[in-house]
Amino acid sequence: LDQRRERGTGGPRPAGRSPERDLLLTWSKDLRRAIDYAEQRPDIDATRLAYYGISMGAVWAPTFLAVDPRYDTAVLMSGGASIPRPAEVDPWNYAPRVTIPLLMLNGRDDFIYPAETRQLPLFDAFGTAPARKSRMVFEGGHVNLMIRIDVIRQILSWLDDRLGPPRAERRP
Repeated sequence: LDQRRERGTGGPRPAGRSPERDLLLTWSKDLRRAIDYAEQRPDIDATRLAYYGISMGAVWAPTFLAVDPRYDTAVLMSGGASIPRPAEVDPWNYAPRVTIPLLMLNGRDDFIYPAETRQLPLFDAFGTAPARKSRMVFEGGHVNLMIRIDVIRQILSWLDDRLGPPRAERRP
């Protein structure tokens, strides 16, 4: 993988007055462009979109979900409230504006995002009505949930309930 073309946190940060803001804007634009591309593809149903964020993808989810109305639901795994950030990129300022159905999955022993101080505050901050959001806690730590079949079943059930089951279409 050529690191010069990646926008991850391992490469050089954008220069400028607010490199964190600029990096977040770049990630947000990348996500929006990916959806724009999917909308142009006849073999992709872009009318049923879910955001799936793991760890930092779950932490930054409020900023992405609040500014793009094309998501129908979100699944956040191993996330929680972030450390204080500049106001223009702080997920706290975006979370109340997220109102789509939301599933949050966390490990009981997550040492990066502990339940009482990081998981629950973010979950409660979302503007989604209580009846439309769910938080599930599993035995385990931070990202080891990704490979657990019981977690995968919960995610697939959530997505089927919110988006409908996948449809296979035959191509001519």
